[in-house]
This record gives sequence, structure tokens and C-alpha cells, in this order.
Amino acid sequence: PAGKVYWSDSTVLTPSLFLSPGLMTTDGLAVDAVGRKIYWTDTGTNRIEVANLDGSMRKVLVWQNLDSPRAIALYHEMGYMYWTDWGEHAKLERSAMDGSDRVVLISNNLGWPNGLAIDMAGSQLLWADAHTERIEASDLNGQNRRTLVTPVQHPYGLTLLGSYIYWTDWQSRSIQRADKNTGANTITVRANLPGLMDIQAVDRERPLGESVLFPPEINRNDHKVRLPTVLCAPAPMSRMGDPVQQVSGTTTCVDCADLFLVGISWP
Repeated sequence: PAGKVYWSDSTVLTPSLFLSPGLMTTDGLAVDAVGRKIYWTDTGTNRIEVANLDGSMRKVLVWQNLDSPRAIALYHEMGYMYWTDWGEHAKLERSAMDGSDRVVLISNNLGWPNGLAIDMAGSQLLWADAHTERIEASDLNGQNRRTLVTPVQHPYGLTLLGSYIYWTDWQSRSIQRADKNTGANTITVRANLPGLMDIQAVDRERPLGESVLFPPEINRNDHKVRLPTVLCAPAPMSRMGDPVQQVSGTTTCVDCADLFLVGISWP
């Protein structure tokens, strides 16, 4: 819902009001404001999960061949999620928002890829690596890779707003800014900020979009029929036009070919 802030805290040992059971080290967090879902990475359990914004319909999306997943970013309009993994074999991956169609985009010359951001207007992926001390960019398929800013001391969080990228730096204890296309005009936005972790910029002019929900009941032959609760996610652009698979013969996400089913729960 509009006006709410979501965060993770790996130091809290008591149950929270939102999500707590089964969580260990929730490093990355991303909110799908269009689909009204929250996605997160857990370095302790080596999983990527999703749930509705109220914590319901929780589901594990990716759990195999993950070492230390950290940052996660969503491109709802294209139907993809991206994440970094700073394990022994560091990599940057992409999948559909239900965890399918998984592919490794970049797996060479990475160390500790901490921050991750998607430049939708420029169709590029941006990430910050604390080991290589670089902020880099590529296209959305991991091609045309280039260095934007180097050296950076110990970047962690990375975000994008307008024509600029912003990142947090553990060592300099500061928030930095640079041009998103060239890396030029680097400035310190704020200094003397110990313990900096992630950072997110919010565009107040960007609409959140309409929620895509499955109706709880429909009229069938003049009788109201209770339907299961359904967790839906956007299908990747490559799958647009494919029919939505049905569950229990008649149940689909919505009458729309650009959504697919993630989970289902009967009342």
C-alpha cells in the first residue's frame, strides 16, 4: 500500500508483526508496488522468497545453486527479477518473477557484488562491487559491460533516481552520487554516516499502478462461488501471448495473458 516503508533486520530475535519464522539473514528486499508483493533474499538460508505485502501467500522461489544471495531488483513491466550472489563463485542472475527461466548473466570479474539497480529508462543494469571497488553497468541481458566509477572504497547499497546513481560506502561512511551513464560528476551527498547499509530512492512522480488481484468470489449460474486466493506475478515479455495455465480446471490468475500463477491457497 502507498505510504508504507518495508525493511529487514537480521538482528531482531523476537517475532515481528510481519515476517519472521524461517528467516536468518535477509540482505536484499524489493517491493513490487504494481503487483503488491514483497521479494527478499536470505543469505543465511540461501533462498529467494516472495509474499503478499501483508505477509500472506509466502513462497520460496529460488533455493538451488545459491551461495550468498544479496541484492535483488525487480522489473515488473518486463516480468523479471535480478539478484546478486557474492558467494565463492560470485554472479549476477535473472529469472522470471516466479523463479522460472533462470539464467546467469555475469559470472566473471566479480567479487562482492553488493548493490543492484535497474535503469528502466536506459535499459541497463547497474551494480556495485566492494571487492573490485567498481560500479559497473551492462544491458539487461548482461552484455555491453562497462565500468562507471572506480575506485570506490567499499560500496554497499545502490539506487537510481533521474539521471544519477546513489550509493552508500562503508569505508568513507558517506552517500555518493554520480551520473548514471558516464559515472562523471561524483559528489558526496552526505558524510559522517557510520553503519550505512542499503539505500533506496523514491520517485514521487511515478505512479504505483493498479493492484492485480484475483476476485474472492464470482457469480456462476446466479450462485456466488468462493474462489481460492491466488498469488500472481507478471510473465516475462518473452512469454507474452502464451495462455495462462489453469489450476483446478477453471482457476487462473486473471483473464490476462501476461500473468502467471505463483501460488494458490483455498479458503
